[in-house]
Amino acid sequence: METTASADVWFDLGCELQRLERYQEALSAFEEAQAIDPNYPSLKNRIAFTHWGLKNFSTALDLYEALVRETPGDVGVWVNLSINAFQCRQFDKSLAAAERAFQLNPNNPVQLHAYSIILREFGRFKRALHLLERSVLLDPEDADTRVQLGLRQLEAGDYKNGWKSLMRGGSGAT
Repeated sequence: METTASADVWFDLGCELQRLERYQEALSAFEEAQAIDPNYPSLKNRIAFTHWGLKNFSTALDLYEALVRETPGDVGVWVNLSINAFQCRQFDKSLAAAERAFQLNPNNPVQLHAYSIILREFGRFKRALHLLERSVLLDPEDADTRVQLGLRQLEAGDYKNGWKSLMRGGSGAT
């Protein structure tokens, strides 16, 4: 009989493979862990993310929709649902999930960045820019968000701050 300890081993292996972007192998490891302990903490979220990494966006979306029903207070699951729905071009669903994530935690820099991308799709440029600015304030070391902020500032005609943000984002300096 398999033990929880062996579920730990499979889960840890899956996480490492996922970190290395070896998604197919990670999925196999997570499925082994799931066969041993289907309720292993964070396992379903990891499986959904692995499907996203494999570009199985519809499968990932279905898994995240199930996860938000199971854990409606988990901001990370709502963020991932919003990103997957966006990837599947289900923009209304993406926006609703991003808004729910924002309600749960308006100070999560990852959520703010994702939400800003979705808002841009709806033409809400000013609000998207505001969320990027807030995300950078919360996580000034996130170079990708700084670059996105710089690009959005340039689009808005704020050249001085746009170039400043891009220079900081590209170098990782604050």
